[in-house]
Amino acid sequence: NVFVTDFLFQYAEQDHAVTTQQALFNARDEIVMPNPKYSVFFADQIEYDDLRAYKFRVGVYSGVGCNWLNTDDLVFKTRAGAGVQWEVGNDQNPDRVVPELVFGYDFRWRWNDRSSLISTLDFFPRVDDFAQFRVRARAAYEFVLDPKTCT
Repeated sequence: NVFVTDFLFQYAEQDHAVTTQQALFNARDEIVMPNPKYSVFFADQIEYDDLRAYKFRVGVYSGVGCNWLNTDDLVFKTRAGAGVQWEVGNDQNPDRVVPELVFGYDFRWRWNDRSSLISTLDFFPRVDDFAQFRVRARAAYEFVLDPKTCT
């Protein structure tokens, strides 16, 4: 299986006032099926934002994935599933449960031993109203300093 996780924390002040204080934790476990083109995934995310009406947003999702391209230099896979998110608020904002779908892709293009382009996108439309959605997109350029240590 393939297990992927990441964590991001942001904090910013302007004129001694906090303008950003948030954290995002993502984890996804993909279990490859007997036919390696297909997989089943389980994902979760925990989002903290001190400046929103809710303090935490917790999401749990599962679904299926398809590996369209998988070579040493190029990987492209998609996924689709469903889940639920909980917005845990404060005294003025009661907890809220929102069912969502999830559609996404992972892309990696390695053009030499040291350099790769990476892109991931997740689209979360609400089950009861597709006009209400969240999108999380990430892109990166990865440069390996010592390819001998990354075997």
